[in-house]
Amino acid sequence: QDGSDNDADKRDVEALPSFKNAITLDPMQSLSTWTVNTSDQLCSWNGIWCRKGTRRVVAIILPQLGLEGTISPSIGGLSLLHTVNLSHNSFTGKIPPQLRNLKALRILDLSFNGLQGSIPTALANCMHLQWIRLSYNNLTGSIPAEFGGLGNLNQLRLSHNDLVGNIPISLSNCTSLIQLSIGYNNLT
Repeated sequence: QDGSDNDADKRDVEALPSFKNAITLDPMQSLSTWTVNTSDQLCSWNGIWCRKGTRRVVAIILPQLGLEGTISPSIGGLSLLHTVNLSHNSFTGKIPPQLRNLKALRILDLSFNGLQGSIPTALANCMHLQWIRLSYNNLTGSIPAEFGGLGNLNQLRLSHNDLVGNIPISLSNCTSLIQLSIGYNNLT
């Protein structure tokens, strides 16, 4: 898209309703502006931030809204996302591996939810990641050794989960890492 047209990008228009449909409870009606008949105005939807000019979605910021449901794999279709903050809600299910498609992703904050399953190793494909915040969930498995390839990573917060195994030696390659929070797991 060249940015000269006022219509939102079709890929974003398709991905966001699927994301909303996976949310089963919205007690504060925070997503009430997210309606199909206003999809041409998705940049004015609550919690959605767009890049000026292109009207492409670059951030989903919906913390502390009491949202329940799962995180739809359709989030991977929002290819220009650089920030996802769904912290302090009640999301359950797995972290969608489709996040690997978000090549511009810098901030991923899914902390303080009820997410389960393992941390997708595919997150290591998001080479611009600076913050990974997954603390206070029910995540299992090990810390992906692939995170050692994230040269821009400066915060890795994984505390208060059910992670097991060793702390990957590869994390020593993360020379920008300032905060490593991995306590309250079952790491050896």
